[in-house]
Amino acid sequence: MNSLPPFRPRRISFYVAAFSAALTIAAPLAIAADAQANKDKEETTLHTIKVSDTASASGELPAAYAGGQTARGARIGLLGNKDTMSTPFSITSYTVKAIEDKQAHTIADVVAGDPSIRVCRGFGNFAEAFVVRGFPLYGDDLGFNSVYGVLPRQHVATEMLERVEVFRGANAFLNGVASSNSGIGGNINLVPKRAQDTPTRQFTLSYEQGSVWGEHIDLGQRFGDQHEFGVRVNAVHRNGDTAVDDEELKHDFASIALDWIGEKARVAFDFGYQKHRIENGRPNVSVAADRFPGPPDASDNFSYPWVFSQTKDTFGSLRVDYDFTENLAAHASYGQRTTRENGVYLTQTITDANTGATSVSSSQIPHNEQFHTAEAGIDGHFQTGSISHQVNFSVTTLSADASNAYVFWLPFTSNLYNTPNRPQPTDVWFAGSSLEHPTKTRDSDLSSVAIADTLGFIDDKLLVTLGARKQKIEQNDYSYFTGELTAPYDDDKLSPSAGVVYKVRDNVSVYANYIEGLQQGATSNQVSGPPVSFAPYVSKQKEIGAKFDLGVLITTISIFETKQPSLINITGTTLLAGEQRNRGLEITWVGEPIKGTRILSGVTFYDAELTRTAGSLYNGNKAVGVPDKQGNLDVEWDASFLAHLTLRGGITYTDSQYLDPANNLEIPSWTTLDVGARYEFNIDDKKIIVRGALDNLTGSDYWSSTMGGYLVMGAPRTLSFSATVNF
Repeated sequence: MNSLPPFRPRRISFYVAAFSAALTIAAPLAIAADAQANKDKEETTLHTIKVSDTASASGELPAAYAGGQTARGARIGLLGNKDTMSTPFSITSYTVKAIEDKQAHTIADVVAGDPSIRVCRGFGNFAEAFVVRGFPLYGDDLGFNSVYGVLPRQHVATEMLERVEVFRGANAFLNGVASSNSGIGGNINLVPKRAQDTPTRQFTLSYEQGSVWGEHIDLGQRFGDQHEFGVRVNAVHRNGDTAVDDEELKHDFASIALDWIGEKARVAFDFGYQKHRIENGRPNVSVAADRFPGPPDASDNFSYPWVFSQTKDTFGSLRVDYDFTENLAAHASYGQRTTRENGVYLTQTITDANTGATSVSSSQIPHNEQFHTAEAGIDGHFQTGSISHQVNFSVTTLSADASNAYVFWLPFTSNLYNTPNRPQPTDVWFAGSSLEHPTKTRDSDLSSVAIADTLGFIDDKLLVTLGARKQKIEQNDYSYFTGELTAPYDDDKLSPSAGVVYKVRDNVSVYANYIEGLQQGATSNQVSGPPVSFAPYVSKQKEIGAKFDLGVLITTISIFETKQPSLINITGTTLLAGEQRNRGLEITWVGEPIKGTRILSGVTFYDAELTRTAGSLYNGNKAVGVPDKQGNLDVEWDASFLAHLTLRGGITYTDSQYLDPANNLEIPSWTTLDVGARYEFNIDDKKIIVRGALDNLTGSDYWSSTMGGYLVMGAPRTLSFSATVNF
């Protein structure tokens, strides 16, 4: 994949040419897949999506697509479940089959093969974070049935999930403001498992290189004369040393999903508990030298035994749907999460790239959160003459309270390549609040009202979606030392959106959209005068694309441009005058184009540029953490020489990335190769699936990300096995 051409357009004419080229690339694949579909038409059936925008939060889902790894559609926030071909956005929905076959334990494991996403990590901790279309998406801002504030912080267990739905693009109109102010480039929505008509009795034993052993039990059953009541229980335990030297993982998770389906009403309830602990976790790396250091061995650990991070999350949600008529329904939901977090963290800052000398900053930061979220809405379908309407109305509210404390110890020296052992520091550099009883430092309230109308013309061949969301943001910050209110914030913003889909044929759609992202404005100190609170930051996205569905292969081609504003400081005055502009071309392929061969594949080209910087110093430079190109190819093949054996291979390529806005520090491109296999057989009528994988087969040592202005080390070669018994 190193042969991919550079993507540095400066004129809109390039996008016209690129789009034409992309169509040229897609056409041969489409023809080949269509020929295969005709050849196998007795064995392959085009699925007709059966989704209800008024179904319970995770009740009636879009059907699985050819190959079973992805679905035909996903939930598009306010608009509800939509078929891929009928939405003016780029989406991919990964199914439970894809999750299980990848032996995925975290969301990062699921989406690492998505061509629009790269996995990074939070600064100073071990939270999963993602880069979508060149912008960060924090683990705190994942949706649960399109609602924020419910899921565990930092990591989310996949064992409870039926779908992982990736939405590419800004989404304030669809989902509202994310509580941690991320998600400008896209969003990930998680859908929980529900009890099926066929009882679920499944046990999985897993092993990951180092010595991480895991056990997972999944039980599901429906009850009642009409199977109207369902129970699904998942429980997980994993513990042991990871593939990184001396790093230890402890993970416990349990969830229960209850649902009831009546003639007109549906009720869904989810409750979960998660405790996640990492000891001696390998930290991120900052750079204070004039160049970046070469990466250590991928399995090396430049941490200390006293470093740890632990989160305990208790969460739950309740949703009720009611159908007044066939074309009019209402729903309401409530969710809650409590987080207790503590950790001792450190950051290695490179001071001499030649020797690997570092300055180490270490800290302890307890953090507690309490979230409450609610949403209610009405969905209706009606006709005005020859025009159809789908109207969606929603009101949302999310409140959060956070308590924090911190202590930073005096920095000490170390070395990235030869980290000496030493005791935990005791000399305090600076501190705030009480580590035993953290002080309330923030409360926030996010509320919104949204409405959308999707108009259908020409027998719904032309779909036009118009809508807007009015978002109100209230936040109060309090002093770590006195508890006094320091920075009140109260503002609101209207986020409009428009999208159009035209179905050229039943299996060909073209689309376009305008949609905005929204982030809470910051409060900034000035050289003179009181602090200034800025209005919410509005990011603007424009996108055009095309989709081809041949029943065995879906190709999506997207061209987008997103402009994100930012604060800059000019002669001591902070202004909302900065801007980063990300342009891109995405091509994705998913499906089973040849019987027994499944693919998840794609490539993204970026032109991410700093367009407005302080004093125009960095204007025209590339944005931090965004490569020129990245791509993935994941292929499964059902072996012809042995029934029930499937072989898998995957390649991930990421181009070089800059670490700083001056574009002086650049990490090299990197490529990883993954292989795997699974085999299914029966013993006493019990289905058993054995899976194995070897990630980073060649043992590449590489820096994987610079997003946020710090380096994240790539994962080492890792061997994993699992055995699943259906009893």
